[in-house]
Amino acid sequence: DDLQVAVFLQDDETKAIFQAAYATLTGAFISLTPENNATEVLIDQPLLIQFSEAVRMIGGDAITSDNIATFITLEQVGDKGTPVVFTAEIDNSNTLITLTPTEDLLMSTDYLLTVAPVENMNGRETYEAMSAFKTQTNVGILLPAKQNMVIYPNPARDLITVKYNESIGNSVSLKVYGTSGSEMSVTRLGADKGTFSIGVSALPAGVYFLQLTGSEKSATTRFVILK
Repeated sequence: DDLQVAVFLQDDETKAIFQAAYATLTGAFISLTPENNATEVLIDQPLLIQFSEAVRMIGGDAITSDNIATFITLEQVGDKGTPVVFTAEIDNSNTLITLTPTEDLLMSTDYLLTVAPVENMNGRETYEAMSAFKTQTNVGILLPAKQNMVIYPNPARDLITVKYNESIGNSVSLKVYGTSGSEMSVTRLGADKGTFSIGVSALPAGVYFLQLTGSEKSATTRFVILK
């Protein structure tokens, strides 16, 4: 509790100090998905608010599905700042909130997700967190219903199972991508259809895309990891 951090800006040559201050502590660090300035965000993906430690409402009340909307807002950016209606829930560890708009977001549209301060279990408040992002400009990812692919459980924690009922050819592989497009993992398979399982326990909480590829066709869907 007595740790403090000093922050200063200094000239490397003259060693003159231009500015100095003590860093103020935060109740928890916050990570938002989509992250700030993200583009091509899927119009029907859930939004995630991840806290580095358990949090509660300021004053001590527990965070529930009923009171999340009192400190989290999602709005379409514009002259009127049109609010987006959503449902939300927090996991059992009180560290991850999953927010799901009741209707798909508009394509090629700017949105703003804002998380007002809450507090950790010691009563220290967090800072406000914001993410400005833009939704996809085209349909992009195929939905599971259109490609005959099922992934479960979704959300997942340690293991996901993929079931594909159509032949997609030889040299089948499963690839997992983050929302930034970076490849997270690759699993090589021999069968051209059936049920495949891969471990995801090493991946942090967030939204991911899974691509099943064969010599004849490929299919892509998304899934969520909770911690």
